[in-house]
Amino acid sequence: MKTDPEISAWEIVAKGLALFWSPAMEAIRLQEVTNMQSIEDVSRVAIQAGYEVSLVDLPATVNGFARIIEGTPHIAVNRAKCPEDQTYSMAHELGHCVLHLAPKQHAQPVGFESEGFAEFEAHIFAAMLVFNLTGGAQRERLLRQNPESMMFPTVAVFGSILVLVIALIVHIWSSLRPRNSAE
Repeated sequence: MKTDPEISAWEIVAKGLALFWSPAMEAIRLQEVTNMQSIEDVSRVAIQAGYEVSLVDLPATVNGFARIIEGTPHIAVNRAKCPEDQTYSMAHELGHCVLHLAPKQHAQPVGFESEGFAEFEAHIFAAMLVFNLTGGAQRERLLRQNPESMMFPTVAVFGSILVLVIALIVHIWSSLRPRNSAE
């Protein structure tokens, strides 16, 4: 009789941590590949990658968007927002481009609403760029103006801890469970 393959505690850890941190790793990879030195380089990198980058008039509740329009990728940022909002929005929308509009589509994790999960990933991506490319007063201004830049990494940290706890429980449970001698 064929049984479902068991998932090891390590597989749970790896998949769970990747769920939370792969967007951050993509941000680091992009930063290294493009030689991004400051948060102001985000726009330059997007343009060099072939994206049309525009400051546009958008509703007050919209900071920006990333879309492919007639075959050309676009990043639009709300011109009415303060410079800190525009900077964070540019990094966030570049995250959407890298993570969601690029030809390699990530498989959507089971149980996650695709739009909400895409926003989570873009926030993690943008937060990593903010943390890597800013410091001191500039970082403080960006974080104060964009509280979501801290909320989503905090969720990722607590989610990672939860993954580790679940993996530990599964490992302990599997080691206590009697083994079938026929295996």
